[in-house]
Amino acid sequence: MFSKDPSILTRKEKMDREEEVRALREALVAELDAINFYLQQGRLFQDERLKRVHNDIAREEIAHFGEFMRLLYEISGEDFDYMRKGWEEASRMIGRGVDFPLGKDQEEVKGEVKEGTSVDPVYDYVAKAISTRIADKLGNKASYAQDSIVIREFKEDASSLVQGESVSLYEVTTLAVELKIREDANLNEKIGLSTRAGLKYVTKENATVLRDHPLSPMRRGRGEKKRDWTVPGNIVSDAVRGIQILKERGFGKDTLVIISPETFSSLFRVVDRSGIYEVELLRRASRFLVTAEAGSSMVVLSREAFYILERKTPTVEFIGKEGIFNSYLVSGRIAPYLTESDAAVVFS
Repeated sequence: MFSKDPSILTRKEKMDREEEVRALREALVAELDAINFYLQQGRLFQDERLKRVHNDIAREEIAHFGEFMRLLYEISGEDFDYMRKGWEEASRMIGRGVDFPLGKDQEEVKGEVKEGTSVDPVYDYVAKAISTRIADKLGNKASYAQDSIVIREFKEDASSLVQGESVSLYEVTTLAVELKIREDANLNEKIGLSTRAGLKYVTKENATVLRDHPLSPMRRGRGEKKRDWTVPGNIVSDAVRGIQILKERGFGKDTLVIISPETFSSLFRVVDRSGIYEVELLRRASRFLVTAEAGSSMVVLSREAFYILERKTPTVEFIGKEGIFNSYLVSGRIAPYLTESDAAVVFS
């Protein structure tokens, strides 16, 4: 047991902050000891009435544990950043993500976090920025447990598919953005920097899954020469041509046309003789996605044959303190997988 004889407690000075933190941690240990003691002893009672009351007392000790946790959070909130980090690491090892239940009690009024709350807003605002990722719109997301992707090309004829012998390995890309925020930063600065860090991660991920990785649609897809897109109607004509190519290969059920903002702006012109804006014609042909990563090209993608393999979902973790800065890491591990080159047509 942890209690001591009060007669030996002769100290009269008030505790400093470090001692208060240590005292609260010791109180948590004492509560856990009491909980275990009561539950273990309660199992030995034969009288069910005694056992019931004993277990109720144990549950009260759990409530006391929660009270001490709240006090610790009040004066040493950084402890909970490390708890969150450990929680997320264990979730990855278990293979089932559950939100960390502590440190998420910031009060929101009309979408704004109140000034003066002790809750760190970095996590939420990074997460909001990450939610804009195009990976959620491009294809089929799948958890992936390996560090590399094994690809064996195949041969096809009218009646068979034969997998080849040669093997190609492709890495699952690690993406990371480091974020350092001064301890004395105000709420607006924290929100702005957190949002910027999340968007910086999203930019890296978007480029990886659409353009930069060897198994991305723009790298692995089938290349076609585009028409003169300064002529009204030619952009949508190429899109329709790409859709037709996918249909001929059996990929026409769920298509997505991917274009850049610049290309999208060119669609607001009337196609000769039709009296209809080109963008309306494109909407009738297929769903489309506007993203800067498309550049000067257009991708007509079969979503049914495109996968986003996630080795590690995007997370933000508190790394520690570096002088006057709190350091965080926004990271994830991801790879695109276009199952075959004919599942995407790239006009460039």
